[in-house]
Amino acid sequence: MKNIISIKHNKLEDSSSIMNIHKYIVESTEKLKPRVSYISAASYDSFKEIEEFYKIYSEILGCSIIPITLTNKEYDFEELENIIYNSDILFLGDGDILLLYNYLISNGMDIILKNAYLKGIKIVGIGAGSSILYKNILIKNRSSAPIKINGLNFLDICINNLDSEDLKDDLLKLIIRQNLRCLHLRNESALEWIDNKINKIISSSKKKSYIIERDTNNNIQYTELI
Repeated sequence: MKNIISIKHNKLEDSSSIMNIHKYIVESTEKLKPRVSYISAASYDSFKEIEEFYKIYSEILGCSIIPITLTNKEYDFEELENIIYNSDILFLGDGDILLLYNYLISNGMDIILKNAYLKGIKIVGIGAGSSILYKNILIKNRSSAPIKINGLNFLDICINNLDSEDLKDDLLKLIIRQNLRCLHLRNESALEWIDNKINKIISSSKKKSYIIERDTNNNIQYTELI
């Protein structure tokens, strides 16, 4: 079974609003002490981010953590394979999407991650680490207009990484123009995918998540995720 959990949240902090999501991730492994590989390259391997991850996943949830710090340590391919293939969870942290993408590609991590996914290792992403798992990502360019960039294509759909209402009209025009099927996941929500199909949504927010796409009349259609 191929399993991905995609979390829309800006920070890892130990907040009651998303702790139910973290607990679900750990409990779903059905392991007493799951082994978690944590990739924090999107935050330049920030010590604060790593410390926060340990606090939640080690101290509170009882996992065994293996940090992978791609921005300040050189790994050989076999070493990365050994770490990741012996993990129960592979967790991709938040930060800069393009930085994370470049580090994963340059280290051959995209290949290892895809093999891990096929082997049934649970992959979890939060923020940038979540967005990178999709086929395409909608982000702002330098002029603040929305543009589409490539992700790692684990999930065959586009993800909206924009929250600003000011960009709403431009975003919808882009979706219509490029005929995109785009997921809009609300903050403090997580979407579980099993074998590239949506299994369930876990949310602490009353706001809805949905799929946005163009209908046959070139109008925007919203499909709410339940």
